Amino acid sequence: MNRRRRQSAASAHERLQPWQLTAQVAAIVVAVGLVYLPAFRADFVWDDEQLVTGNPLLRTFSGLLEIWSGGRTADYFPVTSTVFWIEYHLFGSKAVGYHAANILLQTADALLVWLVLQRLKVPGAWLAGLIFGIHPVHAESVAWISELKNLLSMFFALLSIFCFFEIEEKRLLGRATPYVASLVFFLLALLSKTQVVFLPVALLLCAWWRSGNATNASL
Repeated sequence: MNRRRRQSAASAHERLQPWQLTAQVAAIVVAVGLVYLPAFRADFVWDDEQLVTGNPLLRTFSGLLEIWSGGRTADYFPVTSTVFWIEYHLFGSKAVGYHAANILLQTADALLVWLVLQRLKVPGAWLAGLIFGIHPVHAESVAWISELKNLLSMFFALLSIFCFFEIEEKRLLGRATPYVASLVFFLLALLSKTQVVFLPVALLLCAWWRSGNATNASL
């Protein structure tokens, strides 16, 4: 019964017209943008000085190499620090650019949540993606520049899950590309924030859910 309901919801999603899908994407993009619009008025605060404005490693190419060697960093999040390095060379000490990048990442994460839940055949996947994008629990991660690691690790983790679904759905068991892509995105997520180490367990749960046996008895 659960499986039939999920398949029915997925079929309804597939029947949507292109303009409807475009409208749904636009709604998430606009909603996230409007909710976090006040962040553009915010400046650097708290850890932002240590991680960005006062971080000497962001100023030179040798600093970038040192970021990856892990010699002078309190936490080893080299992908996050590399993004800070790029942002520093693009935006310098103008906080608005960093806030824009965080908002774009939150928007991408919300869209990926929608796609992942849709692949899981969860009813209301689009609404869940929208709620994820604008929920107040994410305010600190989006508005605080230093919390880029949360947005970035989520982005790569969701991409890893998406590639995993490609392997399952298209029966690409004999092809290395989707496996490699999923592993690479997982590694990038880990190097953004190590808390995503639980992702393999999440993938097993996704496979269990998609098997159609997602009942209390099957636990």
